[in-house]
Amino acid sequence: MVGTLSRILTRATAALLLLAVIGGLPVALVHYVGWPLPTTVPDLDQLTGWLHTPVTDTVIINLLAIAAWLLWAAFIHAIGHELLDTWRGMPTRTS
Repeated sequence: MVGTLSRILTRATAALLLLAVIGGLPVALVHYVGWPLPTTVPDLDQLTGWLHTPVTDTVIINLLAIAAWLLWAAFIHAIGHELLDTWRGMPTRTS
């Protein structure tokens, strides 16, 4: 009985933490950084202007936000594959 309750609590805690990471990171990125990409396609003059201007803190934060979005997307992709494998009854990798 105690082992079953402990297992249920462990799984529920893991599920809540997973949902917090899945939903929390995008909310935090949107709230604190905003949309890091330009809203329009830059023309040649804008591109050369960006290359000749010094790198600011905003540019670095936006690049880090883009990297965080890409890592988050890869994480979601991996979770999707693991869920699909679990649904199909495939064994999990242990190494």
